[in-house]
Amino acid sequence: MTSPDAALVRRCLAGDRVAWTTLLARYADLAYALLRRSGLGDAAADDAFQEVAVQLWKHLEQLRDVERLASWIGTTARRVAWRAKSRERTRTTHEEAAARDVVAEAPSPAEAAGSVEEEQALREALAGLGQRCRELLSLLYFQPADLTYDEIARRLGVPRGSLGPTRQRCLDALREDLAARGVRGDVSDAAPPFSA
Repeated sequence: MTSPDAALVRRCLAGDRVAWTTLLARYADLAYALLRRSGLGDAAADDAFQEVAVQLWKHLEQLRDVERLASWIGTTARRVAWRAKSRERTRTTHEEAAARDVVAEAPSPAEAAGSVEEEQALREALAGLGQRCRELLSLLYFQPADLTYDEIARRLGVPRGSLGPTRQRCLDALREDLAARGVRGDVSDAAPPFSA
């Protein structure tokens, strides 16, 4: 003879683990059926069933009508399933948005290849310039630290006033070399952003 729900609940509250296992086994099929019917897969249904069991344990003392335990478990299972589906939709939405952002930010293979080719052409064009131009452009545009015109002039051993005209000649030569290599784009002759 099976134990009625009220007796099982009393035994569970007294710490009887066998009663708890029996109670869960009695309603597992009902809970799983409702969880799966809501659209949860096996793994999600397993997680949701654990949540139903935790909720049952937390509320066991507060159950008013133990004879309606099946109804309570059914309602709880539906609520847990709804929350699980809601979390899944939210996670999927965030993952899709993140994937769209990554795709939007990532250059196409053709763009990436073009960028690599342009960088290589720039390296080769810089290498083809005279030493003074290479050093000046390197100090102006490729140093991690912002150097002042006075610091650059001191490093190169030239007057500060000669940096602007020399920079312009070097950029013109670089522009010509890049155009001869078929690289389109602007090599700006604007002064780099640093303090004077």
